[in-house]
Amino acid sequence: MFNCKEQLCCIFNYAPHYRFPIYKKMEETFPVHFYFGNCLFNNEQIEKLDYSKLCKFKKELTVRSIHIFGRSIECTSGWLRLAVNSRYKQFLITPNQYALNQWLFLLLCFVLRKNVYVWMHGLRSKQIPRRALRIWKIYDYFVKGSFLYGNRAKENMIQLGFNPNKLHIIYNSLDFEESKKIRNISLQNPYIGYFQNNYPVLIFIGRMTAVKKLYMISEAVKLLHKKGRNVNVVFIGDGPERANLQKSMPDNLKERYWFVGSLYDECEIAKFLYYADLCVSPGNVGLTAIHAMSYGLPVITNDNFEIQMPEFEAIEQEKTGDFFKENDIADLADKIELWFVNNPNREIVRRRCYDVIDTKYNPDYQTNLLKEVMNL
Repeated sequence: MFNCKEQLCCIFNYAPHYRFPIYKKMEETFPVHFYFGNCLFNNEQIEKLDYSKLCKFKKELTVRSIHIFGRSIECTSGWLRLAVNSRYKQFLITPNQYALNQWLFLLLCFVLRKNVYVWMHGLRSKQIPRRALRIWKIYDYFVKGSFLYGNRAKENMIQLGFNPNKLHIIYNSLDFEESKKIRNISLQNPYIGYFQNNYPVLIFIGRMTAVKKLYMISEAVKLLHKKGRNVNVVFIGDGPERANLQKSMPDNLKERYWFVGSLYDECEIAKFLYYADLCVSPGNVGLTAIHAMSYGLPVITNDNFEIQMPEFEAIEQEKTGDFFKENDIADLADKIELWFVNNPNREIVRRRCYDVIDTKYNPDYQTNLLKEVMNL
């Protein structure tokens, strides 16, 4: 166990704003200090957490590139100083097998007999180049354990020869406590008065980009309309695909669509999710699934799990959602139709969704796992 002078040291590549609840729960549960890098991998654009909200935030580390033998290698300042800090006996980090400083950090911790754990996605696919796999396995040798977002990554890694005893499923989470409070508030149905009908409501929430393949929703709705299955469609969010979607809608179905735009107030978002009937995400689905199911909303997405984010595992087929054949609009329409045929009781579905979130996808589960594995 930690004594009062020892802290768990967390070094993460970035601090996304939506991860505040789990970081806050960690600092309330066990002794911890946080260090964050100042940029994301792959040039992603995610709002940064306001560091002042965390009592145990220590410092932002600068990520830079250095050139060795004509190649650019990532390096982040401060890691080696943290490795030799006597206060820190265990580390939890975002791994990067191609960052020079991390290799030096791992070797130094190994010599000093300090434990390093990683928090990562793991391997979404078993199709990985041999050279990359060798690098992963050498890196893994110096790691005490890995916390993974999903079971598929664990299964892939086991089949590729990684030690299953070092792999722990931590899942992912949003603001669990806030969503639980909002569930118990008497929310006003936003669809009453807007749609002049009682048709089921399909909803998408997120950035409206091409990778989300939102055109598939409108095309599936056309097929459903031809079969006499009427639905309403709601888009929450904005982005470059919004204008294209609005232009592509036939005049006879325009009154069935509601482009709400961007929403940032969680109580307002909750109203739309709680009273919708099905969340549809034709491209990959990530935390959108957790957000939807936090308010009892089932999710349909595509069945190509190698391109999916790990949160797709929250979807239990025909219970908390379903999967359609990737890029197959007709199959998407069929899955939507069958969902309503096979799940007429909305409240039963709502309770199933709550159960998934309340048992796995929340900060309580995550901090309990960290305590158990790391003996905090």
